[in-house]
Amino acid sequence: MKYGIQARDFMALSKEGQAFWIEENIKDYDLKLHGAGYIGCFYPDNIVWEDYLSYPKDYGVSGLIASQYPAITDKRIEEIESGAELTTKEKENLLAAVAAADVDNWSTHNSFEVKMLGNSVFVYFHGYSMGQGDFKFEYQKAFLTYEALLIEISSMPLSYID
Repeated sequence: MKYGIQARDFMALSKEGQAFWIEENIKDYDLKLHGAGYIGCFYPDNIVWEDYLSYPKDYGVSGLIASQYPAITDKRIEEIESGAELTTKEKENLLAAVAAADVDNWSTHNSFEVKMLGNSVFVYFHGYSMGQGDFKFEYQKAFLTYEALLIEISSMPLSYID
């Protein structure tokens, strides 16, 4: 179905305006986000770093990092356990280890194409599991091409595209 709005006019709306337009104009839009609308998943980088950095022994930080980065040296493990600042690579490995153990906080990438006058847009949502196979979808933004959408989501940490 083609909608009677120009893609450029839709793109000029605020994020909230775009979300409202979708809700008002696309019947059962959330059903389009299941099945073919599923693109992949990601783990949000919302770790409270202060907890891990302030209490590295209590959180087993060096062990978590070592589980993802076996080449870490014993000397570096001792430094981490003594409160040394983590490198970017160590933080990435810590995030990967936390994510691997946390099955409940992964979110999904979901999208579908909306055909408009003059062009199409690809609307992008995050999906959050509500249990029992149900999801809550939160609108993120629109893209003029599917490729632009894939480039953005593939740049997120711990993001996977199916």
